[in-house]
Amino acid sequence: TPYPGSQECFLADPAYEVLLGGSRGGGKSAALLWSFAQHCQRRFGVAWRGIILRRQKDQLDELVKLSREIFPRAFPGIEFNIILKTWKWPSGEELRFTHFENISEYMNFQGQSWPWIGFEELTTWPNDECYRFLMTCHRSTRGSNMPLLLRATSNPSSVGHNWVMTRFRLPLAGFPHQMKGPLIDDARDERGTLLPERRYIHSKIEENLLMLANDPGYIDRLCAGATSESQYRAFRYGDWSITAGGMFDDIWPDVRETCIVTSFDPPPTWRITPA
Repeated sequence: TPYPGSQECFLADPAYEVLLGGSRGGGKSAALLWSFAQHCQRRFGVAWRGIILRRQKDQLDELVKLSREIFPRAFPGIEFNIILKTWKWPSGEELRFTHFENISEYMNFQGQSWPWIGFEELTTWPNDECYRFLMTCHRSTRGSNMPLLLRATSNPSSVGHNWVMTRFRLPLAGFPHQMKGPLIDDARDERGTLLPERRYIHSKIEENLLMLANDPGYIDRLCAGATSESQYRAFRYGDWSITAGGMFDDIWPDVRETCIVTSFDPPPTWRITPA
């Protein structure tokens, strides 16, 4: 049963593209797993296939471990292939764990079809290339009765903070009290093409009742582990207004209250190093 609040909202939202973000410890990873699993053993069978991605292979370990703790309890008879990192349900559904570090690896996915795609920790990708490319593999053979769902989780900060924040128009106007962002249905790409609808949902650590009951000291350790004010606000509150993902992190603690130059032409002698 999902926790009341962001988990319930995330699992029920019908929008094509949904990002569950917020503070650390809010139960986002479990919600991502259940986003796929809630449609298993229903009516789609072998046609219901999903893929969960991290940027690097070693980053999959914790999510795989979590899935091995919860899936067998909910779905007797489910089997996990350690080599392929793939769950297979008795009724035929499959969920695969893999990595996609940069766009040069796109051949690993070309020609594949996935009706459900999940990205764990979206801000670890420095740009949106891998994210957008996987949309070309987002299709089904069952027509309109099968949902096509693109789901992601992330905390603020890391190298991809800025593109994720821009894509989902963050921070929310009512932060920190607003949980569900507005449906974004007017976004267009650089060619003017209307993009599929998307939404942001905000998670709070206070919603993870079981974790806090088992480990009441976690919030204090979380706060103590932050090495800057921006990091503290990202870890504790999931605040997207921090300055992150660039060379000058923490110089401006709040982008909403700081005047900076919007753009300029750098001198020709400057060397620009991409993030």
